[in-house]
Amino acid sequence: MRRFILAFKVYKYLGLVAFVLIFSLTSNAQSFYGPAGAITDNAQTEFSLSIASLNGSALKNTYGLESIELNLQHNYLQDISIALMAPDGSSSILVNNQGGNTTYYTQTIFHDNASLDIQAAGTIQSPYTGTFKPVTPLGNLNNFQTGIGTWRLLITDNSPLNTGNLISWKLNFSSNVPGITDTFSSNIPIVILNTIHQVTNHDSQIVGSIK
Repeated sequence: MRRFILAFKVYKYLGLVAFVLIFSLTSNAQSFYGPAGAITDNAQTEFSLSIASLNGSALKNTYGLESIELNLQHNYLQDISIALMAPDGSSSILVNNQGGNTTYYTQTIFHDNASLDIQAAGTIQSPYTGTFKPVTPLGNLNNFQTGIGTWRLLITDNSPLNTGNLISWKLNFSSNVPGITDTFSSNIPIVILNTIHQVTNHDSQIVGSIK
């Protein structure tokens, strides 16, 4: 009888330790939901999400942006490109005019470590449910910026007539994520103009960034 009680107590103790370990590994994860709404036809629509605090002091490979998940409906997905812009103006192009005449992104997750590139998913039919590699790495946003401020999801409709709606989007931050892969450096001042893959001309204005 005493042996049984002892084993039971050890089992309870080990179970408690396992719980504490699991909690410590996952407690740093954070998710933030951005606003939804209509996608403007033949223009760029900005959806802004303000983040006031993050668990990490700076976004990097030990703690940073892990993935973005979105749900979206558009009458012709081929018309749209989607990009995520961080508070410091750096950006990642998620998808660029992909999907033909299909209509949905449903629980579509963009993650640098995905096995399938979203631009190579032509044989997969909408709603593109699952995890895909974005056009440009999300890890480039884990560039030691604080991450505090306004994150922008930029959806550009590049053709008239077809319309759609952003149903929901979510940013996921976690430990042990892909870090910056852009190692370019220069000994002279560099000005970077980021048009988020939009065509520019002297007759119209676009939303972009400069640093």
